[in-house]
Amino acid sequence: MLANGKVAAQGPKEEIFRHPPTIEVARVTGCKNYSRARRLPDGSIEATDWACKLSVAQPFEKSPGHVAIRAHHIRVYPPDYFVAKTFRKNIFPCWLAAMTETPFRVTLDLRIGLAPSNSNDFHVQAEVFKQEWESFRSLPQPWAMELAAERLFLLPD
Repeated sequence: MLANGKVAAQGPKEEIFRHPPTIEVARVTGCKNYSRARRLPDGSIEATDWACKLSVAQPFEKSPGHVAIRAHHIRVYPPDYFVAKTFRKNIFPCWLAAMTETPFRVTLDLRIGLAPSNSNDFHVQAEVFKQEWESFRSLPQPWAMELAAERLFLLPD
């Protein structure tokens, strides 16, 4: 952090957005989804705030402090996708807690695993185009959500 209270990060802009060096930089760059994380013996990580086990593409030597993903990198699919793609990693059943519409996109507040108890009971926010939203909004839940390993980034404590 700089003396003026701003968060410092150096390097090409695209690299800072792809792999922010700290959770503060991730927040400043607009990342809405982060969880505390710990390394598991099998080389995956546990996202403790999201209650799920994740495979990650980013190499790491010690246990990361946090894992994060940008809202527009989360993919949401109809419920049959979950059944058809069980061989893939990082696909979880999810439930809609709340949604917000803009002219072209929809922000979905999603809970992983169990149905939410209220509109504030969610783990992540996903941003999808309206036509995607129209394709699954009326389908029964849970839907399938993918947190692609190559889109996740690890952050130190």
